[in-house]
Amino acid sequence: MDEKLIADIKAMVQQIFAEQEESDKQLLTEQALEKSARAISDLTDELATAKSEVETAQEKASSDLEVATAEIESLKVDMAAKDGEIEEAKTKVEEAEAKTTTLETELSEAKVATEKIEKDIETAARMADLDELKIVRSDRDGQEAKVREMDDEAFASYKAELTELRTAVEAELADAQENASDDDASDDGVVTPPVEVDTENAVSAALNMEVTVSDDMKTEYAALGDAMAEALTDK
Repeated sequence: MDEKLIADIKAMVQQIFAEQEESDKQLLTEQALEKSARAISDLTDELATAKSEVETAQEKASSDLEVATAEIESLKVDMAAKDGEIEEAKTKVEEAEAKTTTLETELSEAKVATEKIEKDIETAARMADLDELKIVRSDRDGQEAKVREMDDEAFASYKAELTELRTAVEAELADAQENASDDDASDDGVVTPPVEVDTENAVSAALNMEVTVSDDMKTEYAALGDAMAEALTDK
């Protein structure tokens, strides 16, 4: 075969392969572009959807924020009102506590005053009782202060002791005066009236001693009677 023909055939075959390869490349490119376009379209749709969802979420979040903000402001107002009420309540409590303290003080003072009045009344009654029994000491104030602090049992015992003491002293004085009268009449049979003896002063002197009365009171005061009898006899 002619070399030129062979060369022409080769060139033609190469051209055919080249054209086929170019065609394949173009087809592949077109397919790739189409695929890319579809992908871009899908992504665009997804982006639009996502953007819409974001906008919706933002709108909801904004709305929720406004509601929350309004609620917070409302709560702040309520809290401010509550704070005012709490402060007012605290003030009232403090005033009530101060008033309670004052009332407690007044009550305590009134109680002390009442107890004093009751003590005064009781003491006055006791002293009146002692007056009636004629067993009040010459130091009346001292005796009053003493009986004021006694309980009922102690006062009853004290009153009984003084009453017994007065009775014993009066008996001794009576015996002394009787003995003195008998002595005055022994010489000539004529009774000479004894010198007057102030019984109340003698009793008062004995009471001022406040000697505890014992069962042998007459024995204890025998010396007193003898001394008085001797004094009357000497007169």
